[in-house]
Amino acid sequence: MASYPSSEHAAAFAPDIRFRTFAGVSADEPREWEPATILLQGIAAAEWHSVRVTLNGRPMPVRLELSGGEERIAASWDRAPSGCWLLEIRLRAEHWSRLLRIRPAKIDGASFAAMLDDLECGLPASIALSLDRLGAYAGLAWRPPRMVTLAQEIEHVRRALEGDGERPGIIRILHEAARDPHAVLADFRPWVPAERARRPSPADLPAAFRRAANISADRRPLKVVDSRVEYDFNTFENRLLRTFRDQVHLRLRRVSRWIAASPSIDPGISEHLDTLAAGFARARHAASFLNGAGRLTSPPTRLTMVLLRRPVYRAGLEGFLAFRRSAGVQVSHPALDAPVESVPFLYEAWGILTLIAALLDAAGQEGMHVTRQRLHSPLESGLVKLLPNGEPALVLQATDGRIVTLTPQRTFPRRGASGFRSVSYDQIPDITIEVQKQGKRSLFIFDPKYKLSGDAGTPCGDGRPKKEDIDKMHAYRDAIRSPDGTRPVQLAAILYPGPDEWFGDG
Repeated sequence: MASYPSSEHAAAFAPDIRFRTFAGVSADEPREWEPATILLQGIAAAEWHSVRVTLNGRPMPVRLELSGGEERIAASWDRAPSGCWLLEIRLRAEHWSRLLRIRPAKIDGASFAAMLDDLECGLPASIALSLDRLGAYAGLAWRPPRMVTLAQEIEHVRRALEGDGERPGIIRILHEAARDPHAVLADFRPWVPAERARRPSPADLPAAFRRAANISADRRPLKVVDSRVEYDFNTFENRLLRTFRDQVHLRLRRVSRWIAASPSIDPGISEHLDTLAAGFARARHAASFLNGAGRLTSPPTRLTMVLLRRPVYRAGLEGFLAFRRSAGVQVSHPALDAPVESVPFLYEAWGILTLIAALLDAAGQEGMHVTRQRLHSPLESGLVKLLPNGEPALVLQATDGRIVTLTPQRTFPRRGASGFRSVSYDQIPDITIEVQKQGKRSLFIFDPKYKLSGDAGTPCGDGRPKKEDIDKMHAYRDAIRSPDGTRPVQLAAILYPGPDEWFGDG
């Protein structure tokens, strides 16, 4: 993978920076999770008291050490994950900086690109199609996702931004809506000084007298509840425009990143999209009133008088519906916009989605159907993220009565639990699959981890789980108990980038 260009300033002050590992190996850049010593060459050792080193703005201790028979200025480089790190060195009025890029050490370039492709396109579409086959969208008018080329996606985004001959684009819609936004008057009742109250609320006067330290010397309330009204932009029509705006913004960022990674794209197309992106940013700023509106929670299936009478809002509805019809299914998360800086999160998300896709595939072979799911909504163009609140994200049921429930971040508490519990400390695995069959409830636990606990003592480990990792799986298996005291965990597994390791039931 190509690295970001380094930035070096002030040619008169350009120290030679080297990284020396604890094994004595010298390198231009550090490796992921590998501690090292930064050697500042080209600066006189007598100046070490005046040298200041910062990493992403955080000061680093500077010392003078003897290396290779010479005194050199040095600083300690702690273990750091993959990503971009700004190293800055100051010597009095002189300043020098360099942008370091640490690449993932556990995943090579081809595997990392394949993982991103799975996250952005393959897995979300596969999960949505499986949900459709298993009846998750019964009664909903929704079309399964389809593959589109980059050229088609560019055209979809361009039409959404600048419109076509039939309707205006979101840029013009936002500017026109900002001139006369739709709002309703909403009541609100703030506490104000009594002399500034316009319409004191009689119903709240007893509360004013009961309020602590709110009575003056002449036995009058210092503050009272005032009945006021203000403009409220959180209307159905504005929620529609905000959802349209946010979805266009999401797909525009994705397309811009794909264009940057594709050398075959005509530069004129890229420049035109950059111009539209700048215009879109200005339009979003002009229509900042939409930040006070929420997002749609269900498809817009009804027409209001505002949509019928105000052309700008009607154009917004038509544009949103057309944009939805062109959307595929994707993962929606800011980490995908800076993937190298979010490798652990993205790997764990990939592991979770891969597990869900495999579960849905197995459920289809078993003839099961979806009874409840929080993975994907036909309203959104992306995969709804798994909320780490312990609520079931997917519930499947078979004709023989079997029920399979997938729950992210399910808590097994130590006390106060009428169901599953922990006999020691609270246990919160990343993914828990519960299978109910003929009155028996079994648990299958999975923890996707990019960096294992056993990697702490080495730069990136040897790719195999250590005792600490296996002990965590033992804790899940042995600590989690059923109401009758039996152990319900049938499998506890770590999903990590490395060779398979299986251990017996014990």
